[in-house]
Amino acid sequence: MIKMSLKTKYFKPIQSALIIQRACTVAFSQVSQSSGILNLRHLFNIFSTIFILFFILSCSTSKQISRNANIDENLGPVQLKWHNDMEYLELNCNFNIKAGDNDASASGKFILCRRDSLSLSISGPFGISIGKLFSRKDYFLFYNTYQNEIYEGTPTVENLSHAVRIPLSYSDLVALIRAETPESALIFKESARDKDLGTIDFKAKNASNEDVFVKLNNKNSSILEYSRRNSEGELIHVTYTTYFKISGFYRPKKINIRFPQSEVEIEIIENETKINKKPEKPLSFNKPDDVPVKRLE
Repeated sequence: MIKMSLKTKYFKPIQSALIIQRACTVAFSQVSQSSGILNLRHLFNIFSTIFILFFILSCSTSKQISRNANIDENLGPVQLKWHNDMEYLELNCNFNIKAGDNDASASGKFILCRRDSLSLSISGPFGISIGKLFSRKDYFLFYNTYQNEIYEGTPTVENLSHAVRIPLSYSDLVALIRAETPESALIFKESARDKDLGTIDFKAKNASNEDVFVKLNNKNSSILEYSRRNSEGELIHVTYTTYFKISGFYRPKKINIRFPQSEVEIEIIENETKINKKPEKPLSFNKPDDVPVKRLE
């Protein structure tokens, strides 16, 4: 089978080259007979043999490059990645929140230091403080200034949902605000691509055995959609729209986070964005002594 495939692969190039060689040899033999130049005929045979080898290698190499190329000329190279060089991210934003039939609006500020820590301050109408959050990977502190109570504990999905009413873990919240995947980019595999829209879809299984889907804008490697699903249905669906470029990074003007099973939707609209500007003071805050603390493990 190997010999047959090699013969088929190279037969036409070899046949074409041999025809050229024989035609040239006949023509040169006529010239050599009239001129008596025999040594030149020997040199010509060497030259024509080199030509055949070059012809074969050229055909073989061009086919090999075409077969092994992993860059689509229409879409270009693709890379689903984290923004490791984004050290600090500060967002002044508005929130539009829907929970069932209830709507609410607020303003706030996110400050993120890499993926290590974050702070969030939330204000209602007339700038009245509603609450402020500080969190690391292993600890969170939330001061509900509206109800005058404090929660602290481990920033799991259950705890942050109970305290802040956001059903996300710390790692989820940080990654989605940074417009990244909470999961490592290495676990994703390409599942589809749309050349007309310039988008590429990825899918993966995360550590919780949930199906994860990502839609990527191939032109600037920005995430357009992120969603997770388990056996009971879709858990979360995030869309990023109206991207703009700032400090060498692409940022979405709007982030829409939906939780279909709990009928909660949060829209975050960025009004002011600062990247890699180091915060002037620590993100954490001191707990008031006269406010009761509820510990969530």
